[in-house]
Amino acid sequence: MSDTPADAELADLLHRAMVDQDREAFDQLFESQMGRLDILLRSRIPRAARARVGVEDIIQETYTRAFQRFRRIPDVTPEVFRRWIVHIALRELKRVFERNFAAAKRDVRTEQHPETASGFGDAPGGSPSSLAGRRESASILIEVLEELQKDHREVILLRDFEGHTSQMIAERMGRTTNSVDVLYHRALLKLNERLSARGLSASRY
Repeated sequence: MSDTPADAELADLLHRAMVDQDREAFDQLFESQMGRLDILLRSRIPRAARARVGVEDIIQETYTRAFQRFRRIPDVTPEVFRRWIVHIALRELKRVFERNFAAAKRDVRTEQHPETASGFGDAPGGSPSSLAGRRESASILIEVLEELQKDHREVILLRDFEGHTSQMIAERMGRTTNSVDVLYHRALLKLNERLSARGLSASRY
């Protein structure tokens, strides 16, 4: 994801947000992760359930909970912050599913997609045109990820979007770290092939 800030920039924002208690710095930190969170959450929601799950609402709740708990994180580094934000977002997604689907009797495939409000309240955002551009590209990326075989899609989501190391992924997928690295390399090749066919490049993400 080429627009992701370098670790040095994130480290400076982390220092300002935690030590100086700079709200604007925290907002910039969160904004730097929003594109990644949007793609991850939408990729983790089953297609049949997407009509009933508002990703924007989950991101808003993630922002609120992250801001409330931010200064409790020990030994904050850019890598830790990225994984921490993802953990909160996925936990919020789980809560939505438990609340809306645990006792659901309806087939969600028959639901129509509701109109959702734009914007994130106090959370950082972007201009409508820039958000629309990101959303269009993100939608293509999600479609392409869904076209990949399961292991290829999973290793990309775990590594590039959830921030796990090869060792973490190996333990989760029951593989060796070497096989994870090989799998990731092959997955990226497949991803780039499919994106190139649509006139896009993985470097944009």
